[in-house]
Amino acid sequence: SAEGRALGQGAWIGRGTAGLDLFGRSDSIDLTLGAFAGGVGGLEGPSAASSTFGVEVGAGVNLGRLELRYRRALGLRGPLSTRLAEDELRAGLRLGEEQRLSVFGQGVRLRAGEATSATGLGVGLAVVF
Repeated sequence: SAEGRALGQGAWIGRGTAGLDLFGRSDSIDLTLGAFAGGVGGLEGPSAASSTFGVEVGAGVNLGRLELRYRRALGLRGPLSTRLAEDELRAGLRLGEEQRLSVFGQGVRLRAGEATSATGLGVGLAVVF
């Protein structure tokens, strides 16, 4: 997957994640382990971008067209290294006959250091290839 986020403290993070679904044969239960690599930087004024990478674990259930998923990401190296902890809870609805398109709502809690914490709510659209 690939994703990007702008944070309320004038910062951004973009990353790509590769993972392994431990229950690959199951359509109703997901357990994933992955690693991410990406960049972080500031939105205000000149700010150098820095690279970062880490690991994540996720769990989900698919109940018909309804999807529920939890994901936790931990930074291992870079400016966010051991300080990054991100929790995401997502609920979605798969659309269409092939159910490759879904709309979802999500809540994200990001902690990057002791003084920086942000919580966000959002909606999105996902396409599965």
